[in-house]
Amino acid sequence: MLSPRLIAAHCRCMSAEEESTLGASGAAVAINPAIAARRGLAARIDELERAGCLVTLGTDNMAEDMVEVVRTAMFMERVRRADGRRPTPEQALTWATRNGYRALGVPDGGWLAPGNRADFILVDFRRPHLTPALRPVSCFVHQGQAGDVESVMVDGRWLMRDRRVLTLDEPAIVAEAERVARAAWHRLFVQRPDLKRPPGLDLSPR
Repeated sequence: MLSPRLIAAHCRCMSAEEESTLGASGAAVAINPAIAARRGLAARIDELERAGCLVTLGTDNMAEDMVEVVRTAMFMERVRRADGRRPTPEQALTWATRNGYRALGVPDGGWLAPGNRADFILVDFRRPHLTPALRPVSCFVHQGQAGDVESVMVDGRWLMRDRRVLTLDEPAIVAEAERVARAAWHRLFVQRPDLKRPPGLDLSPR
């Protein structure tokens, strides 16, 4: 099972021996820093990389976007190392882009080069929180927001253009998700009247 084809998730509670064993196999590790921060546990990214693991990033089951994930991964690892400079924004962005492609066995994605897949995002740096953009990568990793991404291309095809999703009806999907979630939570409390409702929970239809 331990091989370069393995993508191990989280890896937050590993011993040094386990990190070494995993790294020796050439496996990738999908760090999910946002949920890790909520749980108060952090993977030892530096040790995993030194052991030979390919570090990538994921969102797990929370609604965090990948911009937040990249920033959280960098900040958590800096706090853990007590180092205000490492990892760099460029390293953190590589975890989320090029390393993710490598983990999935896609050698021609994650960075722009002749012959590579045309996968990229366009970021609007004409925003107050991104000004001045003297170091674009550092600026985006430190201050960027998902809403700053105005267009997305995957394999030469525009999936989002000028902040409008082209491949699905986003408003309809959001409305349906809201309806289904409210119905599911309502059904739970009907079936389990012993459960205490969290403060502020609003299950009225919309």
